[in-house]
Amino acid sequence: SGTSVRRGGVPMAAACRLPLFAGVLLLSTLRGVTTISTPTTTNVGRQLLSENAGPAAAAASYRARGKIRTWMMMGLKRQSRRIGRSDYALQRGKCTLQGRSDRADVDSSSSSSRNTIDETESNQQLWVVSRGVRYALPYYRTDEHRAKQCVEGLLIHHALCTMFTNNHPELQDTFWKEKVRTGDVEIRHAKKNREDPWNFSVQSDDTYTIQRGDTLRVRHHIHEKCIAAGVPTVISPTNDSDFLVVDKPAGVPIVNEVNGRNSVMFMAERMAGKRLFYAHRLDAPVSGVLVLAKSKMALKKAQAEIVGRTAQKTYIARVLGRFPEGKHNSDGSNEIVVDSPLSFDKRRYAAYINASGRASSTSFRLIRYIKEDNTSLVECSPRTGRQHQIRAHLMHIGHPIANDIAYGGKSEFVSRSVAFPSEDVAYLRKSFAPCLSESCPRCLWVSDVFQGRMEEEEKPEVRQGIWLHALRYVFPSLGRTYEAAAPAWATELPDVQ
Repeated sequence: SGTSVRRGGVPMAAACRLPLFAGVLLLSTLRGVTTISTPTTTNVGRQLLSENAGPAAAAASYRARGKIRTWMMMGLKRQSRRIGRSDYALQRGKCTLQGRSDRADVDSSSSSSRNTIDETESNQQLWVVSRGVRYALPYYRTDEHRAKQCVEGLLIHHALCTMFTNNHPELQDTFWKEKVRTGDVEIRHAKKNREDPWNFSVQSDDTYTIQRGDTLRVRHHIHEKCIAAGVPTVISPTNDSDFLVVDKPAGVPIVNEVNGRNSVMFMAERMAGKRLFYAHRLDAPVSGVLVLAKSKMALKKAQAEIVGRTAQKTYIARVLGRFPEGKHNSDGSNEIVVDSPLSFDKRRYAAYINASGRASSTSFRLIRYIKEDNTSLVECSPRTGRQHQIRAHLMHIGHPIANDIAYGGKSEFVSRSVAFPSEDVAYLRKSFAPCLSESCPRCLWVSDVFQGRMEEEEKPEVRQGIWLHALRYVFPSLGRTYEAAAPAWATELPDVQ
């Protein structure tokens, strides 16, 4: 059988099997090979050619081996980008994915989903929660990184500083040189011929110069950003074999900048005990329905409805001012439709109205007006799925989400929490102390906080989210409807007119 790759319990044979078989079948038709077993990467060329084949066939086989390796690597790259959680390694006939030690183990014997999060792993605490803030305790993780062309010719510790801490060049002769000397960096050289080794070895010589094709394996000490303390709750039926649908808490990203623990995906996968795939996006400050597929087939079905715009999405928002009633449509609804095209500025990380942007359409309907704070509860139905679409359209018509500072909201409605407050230092120090490293710059910052050397104004601020909630997702073709309970800001209203 073909080589199978597993990462976090996910078979990865599909990443290379298709291009491999394509090359095999192509050459079999050229040379009349009648029987071909499923080959591994190392013996493809030998099985393609019979013992009495001529020089022309030998040349074709040699070229095919190169093409097969190229196709196989391309397939692995595409699959690795889709998975997005780990770098890939191709190792002389065996495809391996360097998994992460902190991933949830998959229990194939359990088909039911757990509705609670295990706060520990291997008897080690993962999180600390205090005063509305969730802290992921620091941990070690080994990742692979392909050396880019811009670092070729640099000393290894200079290259590492360029790759990971480019804004802090002072760390290259201190932190990174020490990391190399202590054996936390391994290197694998590019293969120049078939006999060359294809394995990692510790590179403790800080005078080594990065060469083309080098791959680095670095042991990182991971610090994650603090987030809101909310936890996703499962709202899909326990017997749903295709989807795990959760009510995403506000202030918690789907995935974070290091693909780590302070994310909905990590928490949900621990609840499900298996790998999941998110079918759509929800911004970090937004709460509500998040559809997670349990298989790639289920993912395709859900995304087909979303892309085909047959899925019906309903959000609720609380906006500034008295929202207009809207026109009476033929179907009896009072909707305001905004059809303003949008573009997205990656530098400012915000959407804006642009006549040459992508077509975007959202319908709005007033639900309630709250006189005391001059805000309105509005139902939002996006007909397209642009990034920050609802937020940008509401700002465009003069009624931004009340506590969405990025799109014209007011700071008086924003709920904030300060990380590492002075009142919690003793409690947090007890949990963080076993996880700190003397050689890690971020750990030194945490130590300064615990020793009272940091003012409250210098500590990070954690926002608890905005008043936008994904209330309902309907998939007509799949016959599924998922609805999350309305949050407190939409139900606990002081007065309604």
